[in-house]
Amino acid sequence: MTEAGEDLLISGAYILTTGTIISAIGQTVRHDTGKRLFTIGNAVEAFGNLLQASGWIQKLELKRNEAEILSLIGCLIQAAGNTTNSVASEIELQTNEEEGIPLNALGSGIQSVGAAFEATGAYEEGRNLEVTGNSLLAIGALLDSAGNFITLHQDHTKGEFVQMLGGWVQVAGASIDLYSISVVDRYKDKSQ
Repeated sequence: MTEAGEDLLISGAYILTTGTIISAIGQTVRHDTGKRLFTIGNAVEAFGNLLQASGWIQKLELKRNEAEILSLIGCLIQAAGNTTNSVASEIELQTNEEEGIPLNALGSGIQSVGAAFEATGAYEEGRNLEVTGNSLLAIGALLDSAGNFITLHQDHTKGEFVQMLGGWVQVAGASIDLYSISVVDRYKDKSQ
């Protein structure tokens, strides 16, 4: 039998990982199709984060601790960042790229803060693999944010490269997090 909220945490992790892959592909393909994929991927990521937040809420109803509260806050902050990225990318597609880039930088920065909260929550509970995954998510989102600033203020080509790098770092982080939540944690539960 699974613990309260576990199914939502695992489902959210699968969806989040799928969203990061879609977003990273969008950042790799540099034209309107890529921007559309980035928009969709971030919306998918936001949904995954909200599912995970729902899982943390269920866990908190049974037992409240600081680590789970930090993880819940992190999921909600990341969902806000992903939503901001989706809106920003839609602005870029529909109106003017220059207007959406600063908002995209903000959204990625927000995501980075959320992932850092989740990494801290995982650290508090000794979930080291999740610390690694969420830390990579935070670093990747921060790279994406920096890439947007570089694109806006310095060099479009370098900025896009940094954004693409950040996207794939997020894929690695989400994949590690998914593995930790769906395989490692379940194995630990069965062995105890």
